[in-house]
Amino acid sequence: MFAAAAAEVLDRPIPADYRRDWTSRVSVAAPSASPADTAVVLFRIGAEWLALDTGLVQEVTGSRPMHSLPHRHRDLVLGLANVRGELVPCLALGRLMGLEHDVPAERLRTAHRHLVVLESGQGRLAFPADEVAGVWRFSRREMRPLPGTVARARRVFTRGILEWRERAVGYLDSDAVLFHLERSLA
Repeated sequence: MFAAAAAEVLDRPIPADYRRDWTSRVSVAAPSASPADTAVVLFRIGAEWLALDTGLVQEVTGSRPMHSLPHRHRDLVLGLANVRGELVPCLALGRLMGLEHDVPAERLRTAHRHLVVLESGQGRLAFPADEVAGVWRFSRREMRPLPGTVARARRVFTRGILEWRERAVGYLDSDAVLFHLERSLA
């Protein structure tokens, strides 16, 4: 009985306007979305949201104890952390960028929730982050330019500004960040 009713509904003739209506709906071009061409890891240091290219970030781990190094109390080097059995130098990216200039190094060593591990030409190094949101893809055409006051600064680590969940995110220049972090190890 149900099969006969279904066959009757499906075998009925198509109304005259039906094909034309659906053809006009389907033939409308979809709005062109800009294709995502860049993947970044989003993280927060203090109140600032930042993004680094995924090619530079090797892994993100939970909080790790950092062991201080002698005679390195006022620079960017926070100490060494054990990441998968390897001692990795930990540096204060926030301090390098001027976000944590007044925070004591001891607090930077202990008050973070994540450790972002980077792969550099000289080996692995890491920096503490308060929060990591994960990987996000965007189109470079969506990037806004830096404000003039930032663009004229002595050291610029940011390429542009991204919009993510109604927040402004600083898209970092991976080469400049890596250069200055490696240089601080010397």
